[in-house]
Amino acid sequence: MTASFVGTAATVSFASSASTTRALPLPTGITTSEVVMVFAFTDYDCTLSTPSGFTLLGTVLETDYLRSYVWYKKGAGTEGTSVNSTQTGNGFTVSIAARFTDFTAVLLGDVIDVSDFAQG
Repeated sequence: MTASFVGTAATVSFASSASTTRALPLPTGITTSEVVMVFAFTDYDCTLSTPSGFTLLGTVLETDYLRSYVWYKKGAGTEGTSVNSTQTGNGFTVSIAARFTDFTAVLLGDVIDVSDFAQG
């Protein structure tokens, strides 16, 4: 099977306080047969917490420019329109989330396969 890209959601925002809760949007229609991935980017001196229910796949710091994050989870079918992440530091956050069906990938040494997730 080949992975199918089936939906996205995105946002851009700026924080002017040292600790801000970010609502990272999720695509609509997530089902239990899908993997949801959230990609987020912040100023280099900011950090983001891992949203509840997600696993951090990786983060990269580009010195004096930006910090990037990738989180994933198996869809539960009960997701709302966003997940929260706490940003420390003042600066921008850009995020995009996508949902995929028939998804298997080897990324950063980890295998993400829908069949690996517990059902229910």
